[in-house]
Amino acid sequence: MSMTALLFAFAMIDNLLLLFINIYNIITLSDLEIDIINVRQACNKLNQTFLPEVVLHIILTVFFIFNNNWFIFILNIVLDLWFAYKYFKRQPGQLGFYDPLEINNRRNIKAHMKDFLIRLIFYLLCFLLYLFFFDIGPILMQQSFPLSTNITMFELLKMTANVGCSLLKIILENPIKARQNAQEQSSSGITYAHKLNKYAFYIDWYNHTIEDIDRLYRALNDIANLRTSFRQKPVRLKLLTLITDQTLIDNLNVISSQPGTAIYNKSLECICIRCKNGWIGFQKIAYRKSMYARDFQNGYISKIDRFVFDSIHNPLFDHIYDRRLPPS
Repeated sequence: MSMTALLFAFAMIDNLLLLFINIYNIITLSDLEIDIINVRQACNKLNQTFLPEVVLHIILTVFFIFNNNWFIFILNIVLDLWFAYKYFKRQPGQLGFYDPLEINNRRNIKAHMKDFLIRLIFYLLCFLLYLFFFDIGPILMQQSFPLSTNITMFELLKMTANVGCSLLKIILENPIKARQNAQEQSSSGITYAHKLNKYAFYIDWYNHTIEDIDRLYRALNDIANLRTSFRQKPVRLKLLTLITDQTLIDNLNVISSQPGTAIYNKSLECICIRCKNGWIGFQKIAYRKSMYARDFQNGYISKIDRFVFDSIHNPLFDHIYDRRLPPS
């Protein structure tokens, strides 16, 4: 692991400690505000955490100097200067950084609570920043491997975990050689994954092909079921079935060519749904409650002349992987 990666790993651990200290201080002030503890007990607790917080943050700031991370150094030195300003601004004869006489006022309690909340947010944002920079070091080892055509997300997760563990074992056995063969991450050819939201699980029957729906199912079904809607109510689709019988497909095409049309097939025991380029089946449907295809046929499809699911836009198929998406 490079020195940069080690630095940001230490920075994340350091920031977690600072987060815990500020959460502890916020809880202490809350206890004081509702009279669970008295003001002297509260100040003793706050003073016990002040020096560790300052030391942890100064160490972090100094480390960023030696690593030439000037932006993050300036970001952190501002808080160090604030600590120094608050310390030297103390009243003469004040006991510790937090004094019972000074803090024994509801307005002062609110002011200190605000300070702790601001620092808590600052440390949280810094933690996310360090987490981002932690992944910018050189690549110590990488390996390509073949994927089967019908692999699911969970299967891919297990496969990559096994490969990652084997590579990590090799690196730990000879870290010096791994660092010597390290390669910098390329700045070209970068792609960005879409952020998952509830619409990522919906099927757009007019625009999604059989292949699109199959890939979507294999990618997301281990997280949550694919969805559609009927009369503006969500419907969850379970147990996907690919329809390969050409005779059956021809018979379904005779009945309807409208995307979203749902037809029950007794031989496959599934609900066949028309998409952009053909038909795809699901053996279980959850509409109000989960049920098998035959029950859904008897309860809903058979009572309507033409049962058609709604098409809902899915942002995962907006193919813009060459740039970052704006926050939604």
